[in-house]
Amino acid sequence: MKKYIVVLLALASVVGYSHAISWESALGIDIITRAEWGADETWRRVSAFGISNTPTPLGVKDKSIIDHLKAYFASDLKLDEVDDYEGGEELWWPLEYKEDKKGIAIHHTVSSQETIDAQGGVIPHLQQMYKFHTFTRGWGDIGYNFLIDQDGNIYEGRAWWADVIGAHTKWNNNGTVGISLIGNFQEDYPSSKMIEALTELSTALAAYYGIDPLSDIIVHKETSVDPYVEDVHTSGIFGHRDAGTTSCPGEHVYSLLPKLRSDVATRLLSRDLSIDVDKVQAYLPVQWLWGDRTGTQTLTIDADEATLRGSVSCEWAESDIVVPLDVVDCSVDDTTLSLDVRVHDDFVAGPYPLLVNDGTHQEMWYIKTVWNTALDDLLTLRRKPLVSQLPSDPTPMQKITDHLSVDDARERAEWAIRVLLHDVSIGTTTQTISCENRCMVTVEDVSDSRASLGINAEDYGTNVSFSVVEFEGVLGVTIDGEDIYGSSVSVYDAGHGRVSLDNYGRTSYAGIPWNRFFGTIQITKDEFKNINTGTWSREYMYINELSFHDYLLGLGETAIADPLEKQKVLALLTKTYAMFYLSDNPHPSMDDTWHSVTYDAIDDPRAFQKYVGAGWLDVYPGWRTIVDEMWDVWVVYDDYIPILPYFNCSVGFTRGGQERRWWSDTPWLESVIDWTPSACTEFAGHGVGLSGKGATYMAQNGVWYADILKYYYHWITMEK
Repeated sequence: MKKYIVVLLALASVVGYSHAISWESALGIDIITRAEWGADETWRRVSAFGISNTPTPLGVKDKSIIDHLKAYFASDLKLDEVDDYEGGEELWWPLEYKEDKKGIAIHHTVSSQETIDAQGGVIPHLQQMYKFHTFTRGWGDIGYNFLIDQDGNIYEGRAWWADVIGAHTKWNNNGTVGISLIGNFQEDYPSSKMIEALTELSTALAAYYGIDPLSDIIVHKETSVDPYVEDVHTSGIFGHRDAGTTSCPGEHVYSLLPKLRSDVATRLLSRDLSIDVDKVQAYLPVQWLWGDRTGTQTLTIDADEATLRGSVSCEWAESDIVVPLDVVDCSVDDTTLSLDVRVHDDFVAGPYPLLVNDGTHQEMWYIKTVWNTALDDLLTLRRKPLVSQLPSDPTPMQKITDHLSVDDARERAEWAIRVLLHDVSIGTTTQTISCENRCMVTVEDVSDSRASLGINAEDYGTNVSFSVVEFEGVLGVTIDGEDIYGSSVSVYDAGHGRVSLDNYGRTSYAGIPWNRFFGTIQITKDEFKNINTGTWSREYMYINELSFHDYLLGLGETAIADPLEKQKVLALLTKTYAMFYLSDNPHPSMDDTWHSVTYDAIDDPRAFQKYVGAGWLDVYPGWRTIVDEMWDVWVVYDDYIPILPYFNCSVGFTRGGQERRWWSDTPWLESVIDWTPSACTEFAGHGVGLSGKGATYMAQNGVWYADILKYYYHWITMEK
């Protein structure tokens, strides 16, 4: 590998690159350093080899491979920095750095336990490996970035500090980190301590470099046919054999890689993002800075979790964006970080990385900034631009009118719910209703409410066709040529089967009609808000009255292909969301200053939830099992039922209730990082609460439904 240095140097920018952060402080885990395992740093110098450092000319095969990579994967070759000297001494293999890593390569050293024991244990064996890689292989240092022994000890491999490039996976070293397990795992088995350490280290590296262990990446595998390299798809954590002709890391480790990827992904999702380490890629702690256009502002940040105290200095970390804030002064006391900043006139909002240094250690804080009136070009973790408007009126508002207890929610869950069938209520005066058994029709007189209980119901057979008529403001229907008047007309099935509105032309993607309902269909006249126009009027409308449990059975908010834990999440969210509005908390589409309605919900997802009736169980019978399993479980905040909004897809983070809606009494609705590889270029939905795609990603990677909910909604609990 020594002979490729000349080519790579041509692509490097030789500047004073700073790598003063040790691996241990960078990753926040225990690592046995080179000094601790006895690495002789003089071995890396040219003087230790006793010969001149003359690059070997490239052969035809190597030149062809490099030409291919330069043509199609130039970024894989590009280096951030090359240091030829250290302490005035020329290095045999220059220190090469690249911050952008796409993957983690897993290896084994092929060391038998007999050899390790004969050499006096792991550390003497490590020293011998260092000597072999450095001089015999000519790599100028040990090839792997990290090594792990059977006792779970993690050793620092190749010198020196963060971002250094190893020599472990030919043609892929620049963009990967190499971890090698000490042993021969084609023959032997790794211990549980070794695998736990591998998982811990891989998680820390994935967080540090922003590596998705489940992502699809391209590695380069040498072949015998021109251009002598194959571009292979693999995962963000892969085995050496995926990128080379080798059995490494051994069958007994390679077979564990799918679980390793899943475990790392799960730990990434559940990491305490407020953990304080010297350099983080997790973008918290976060604090909002509410901006006036220019001038100096003081920002006070809760620093209870910080380890730095006393006199500190603050500066913006290197970034691919220009920070439009000047740090005037900063200090840390026992509880707060006080930061004075001067805001530029050309301010652009975003989360900006601030390095706080006390002379010995440093921590990175992310300062999330925004104008009072808009989130202008807010940058996500993936640096995707976003334009999104906040409400024009910044006045905080109370969202919650009624604090509904869990006991009250359980009682109300036994009540009926009235659902407006929106589209069929617009201009429909003639309707045919059919029943699975026999249609029973009741007409409620203004002075007689017994009809609503099914008393004096008339049997109209398997279907009833009628048209709405009106006489002096009183609702009427014409059935079989007879005009019947009352305050409402209700139709239900004699055998408690489903009732169908034949004129309601909604169907599912599978062609199954969405016009079948449990319970009763009621035709009445009431206040009505047309979702299409936003206008209120008094209209004849169709309302499905049914049990709260059967209402949940008709909610098509999840997909059949969704992982089970995601479906459990949606079962709880839909129940809690509906129950919140069944109490005295007014929904804006059903209540305002001048209007109030008698129905509780709407079947249009633009206003409420995607209620599709009894037909949903024809599409997905398994939904009943999930609803029943979650029936006794309630999501609670501070002993009451919270509002739990959710939406489809984010741009990499969710919005808080206050920042998006100016809700001042929903502290559980805070902005969080939305860990999903399929982030949208703009929000699909309001962005507050749980992200559907993010929840899917978490569930696919083994996160339990309760942990998914607790991630998106702070400080909630589950009660039965």
